[in-house]
Amino acid sequence: MKKIVVLIFLIILLYMNVSAEIEKIENSTVVGSWINNHNFYYSFDEQGIMKIINIDSDPAYFNTYRYEVIMMGTKEFIRYGKDLSDSASVEYMLVDVIDSTAVFAYGKAFIRADESKGILGSWKHVDELTSINWIIEKDAIVYRQTAFDFTIRELKTIEEHHGTYKLGNWTKDAGFFYISFDDSKKTVILPIIYQDIMYIFDLNPSWSRFYLSENTPTFKEYKEALK
Repeated sequence: MKKIVVLIFLIILLYMNVSAEIEKIENSTVVGSWINNHNFYYSFDEQGIMKIINIDSDPAYFNTYRYEVIMMGTKEFIRYGKDLSDSASVEYMLVDVIDSTAVFAYGKAFIRADESKGILGSWKHVDELTSINWIIEKDAIVYRQTAFDFTIRELKTIEEHHGTYKLGNWTKDAGFFYISFDDSKKTVILPIIYQDIMYIFDLNPSWSRFYLSENTPTFKEYKEALK
């Protein structure tokens, strides 16, 4: 399944509405330590080492990867993993750095689930026993997450939101969705479409917005947090 998702991501990168050339970025502005409002850290050094740290989580988390920054047109992505030569194990993350603020966003691959055309219609992502469904209409949007309930032996809705959206910088295949749900929740997503595949990057500021930090938790602090 992981290899299929990576392949879908690479296909989208090659056909999204930007340059077809992948350019490796040297001396990227991503170098430094970044923290969000949940004390979650991304750290990048000039030698290509990336750390993902959260000593406040349960359990605490500290992991190290190799990384590189690549560009497709005007969009930058962080490509990282334990071994960058192993494409099946590499992760991709959208990145945008402006001064001391950065956005880091992961994407999920969605498959068209109806006969609609363009961005409108039903899009579904399935992951083991759960699925996520975005239904995009001309004037409305629905987010629905379902999971298999073994007690009743059928899919059960575990989260559902209805709302409206505004488009920002939308082209034929990509752009921003500014979503306001009826329960007052707000979020921003970046869908990128290739034929009947859509990759959605979650730009919710609560999790995707990071700030440059002067300090980075050490491995010793991580080990202390585990006690």
